[in-house]
This record gives sequence, structure tokens and C-alpha cells, in this order.
Amino acid sequence: MTCNQQRERWVLNSRPSGAFKVSDAKLITDVLDICKPSPGEVVVKMETLGLDAFLRTMLDAEAFHGGEALRGAIIALETSPRNSNSLTPIFMRLATLVAAVDIGKTLPAFGIGTIVASGVNATFTPGTVVMGMFGATNYAVVTPGEMGPFPTLPIVPPELGLGLLSLTTGITAHVGIYNVLGSPKKDQTVVISAAAGAVGTVATQLAKRTGAKVIGVAGGPKKRAFLEDDLGVLAVDYKAGDVKGQLDKLAPDGIDFFFDGAGGDILDEVLARINYNSRIVICGAASQYSGNLNVGSVQGPSNYLKLAEKDSTMKGFVVLNYMWRIPFAMIDLIYLWSTSKIALRER
Repeated sequence: MTCNQQRERWVLNSRPSGAFKVSDAKLITDVLDICKPSPGEVVVKMETLGLDAFLRTMLDAEAFHGGEALRGAIIALETSPRNSNSLTPIFMRLATLVAAVDIGKTLPAFGIGTIVASGVNATFTPGTVVMGMFGATNYAVVTPGEMGPFPTLPIVPPELGLGLLSLTTGITAHVGIYNVLGSPKKDQTVVISAAAGAVGTVATQLAKRTGAKVIGVAGGPKKRAFLEDDLGVLAVDYKAGDVKGQLDKLAPDGIDFFFDGAGGDILDEVLARINYNSRIVICGAASQYSGNLNVGSVQGPSNYLKLAEKDSTMKGFVVLNYMWRIPFAMIDLIYLWSTSKIALRER
């Protein structure tokens, strides 16, 4: 093995103002001696990187998804009889990692890679496949507390660990559809926002499997075609305008279940159409992620009193509070994938 390897890292060049721009990042290249990690450290060679929508919030001066919010969710694991607190140290470390990124530091990204070198007293050995918040780089130097072993199964390719089987995508979708407020019922009308995204793609297909009528909301003709042709659900293209008219046409009898990953105007339009005893699961707010969360300009629901009028429930969730569901979700998702009962989009 050649010790001196070229390392490439994308670092934060400037804090984005609104949407992320290419100029907000900078590619840094240096030479890394991968043969001599410090005591307790390992060198991981990246195989696959994943980009989640919430990572945008880490580029602001105060990370909405970091710090105390995550720690609070993780501490709850210790008091839950369904959870093993042996997981707590790992996710407490994750809460530290999922925080604001300083200028000049590596951009955040989850990754799967193989350990190529291990320092003295490191608990992982070379050849181990691991997963963690390694950042946008081809080689990462980390401690064991910043990663975990990736379960390798003969039928499961590693890239599924950053999509279908990822805690922040497929597992989140599974928990949100089935566990937070109970699953949709047969013949109910279900709406999924951000339906062509990583979480929404899985959530849409899981909702469809319940026998419900599913309407996916996405932006642009390509995404609309993906929802209609590939996933076989009804679709609203919010970029085409007249979201109100599109929803009225597709959901004339109202909406019973809403899985929301977008927030903003879409949430308002859905609340205006909910039926009695409807359920709204708040997974995220991608429409608000480009700086809005930390400058006091978040667009909240303007018609939240519809919840009282329709005797309905809206609940947000953090997947870390449902750790006990991971084995069930993974088994189900692997089954659906291996039997070609779920479609994926990889970019």
C-alpha cells in the first residue's frame, strides 16, 4: 500500500445566504500519510457519500439540527424501556458532529468506507466497513466514536446504507408512515410532500402499500413523471402553479393523512383540506432550510386552527426516538428491495 495518498476535501468557503451556491464551497487537495494514524485514530477510505437535505442547516452559524435538540432526543433513549442505552454514547457523539460547520472545515456528509489503517489502541481494524459522518472527502481520519460498523449482507450493496437503509432517509420514512401516528388506512387519501426526494420516495411507496390513495407533491415535470410513471401515484407539481386547484382535483373528498417533508405553502394547503380525525406527521421542512430556520423567518402554518376544527392531530418526530423500530424497519425495507417491490432513485 502506498502511504502518501492525495486527499480531496470540499470545505465551507463562505456561509450561504439563502440557497447554497458553488462559490460557498472550495476544493482542497493535500497529501495524507495513511499508514501512520495517531493513537486511537483510523483512516477510512470512502466508497459512497450521501447528501441529506438537513445538512444545509449545518452551514448556518447556528445549526438548527445540532446541539441540544439532538441531545434531548438521545437522552430520551436512556429512559425508554424499548431502547438499549448501549447505543447512547454513539448517538451522543453524533449530536456533537451534527452541529454548525466552521468556515474552512470539511462540508458535512454521511459516508460508508473501509478502514485502511488503524492507530495504536484503535478499536477497529483495517478491512472493517464502517459508516459515519465523515464529510465530503475521499479519506477521513476519525476516532471510533465518530463511526460504527456497517452491517454487511451478501444481498445488500453498501450504497443502500446511505439511502433505503439510512437512519435519516429510509428508516425515517418507515417510522413516519407506520409508527408516529399509526399507518394510513385502506382507501384513505394520503399526501406526501417532497415526494420525489430521498425520504419522500420511500414514504410514498410505503403509503401506497397500505391500500391508500396516495398523492405525491414535487417540483417540476420530471419529478411529476417519476411519481406518476415509476411509483404509480397521483402527483401535484407545485412549480406548475395553482397547487390549490391541483389538490382540489386530486383530493375532492379531503385529506386523511399527510407526511410532510416540505413545510411552507404546501403545509397550509393541506391543512385547508384535512378531514375529521386526520393525521399530519411532520418529518422536515425542506422549503425552509436555505437560511430561514436561523434568521427568524420560518413560514409556519397560518391555518393551524383547522386541527381543532377537524379534531385532528399534527405531530413532529425525530427518528432517534424510535431506535427500537430500526430492526423491524430494516428487515421490511430489505425485503421490499430484494423482491423489487420498492423503486429507488440514485444520483
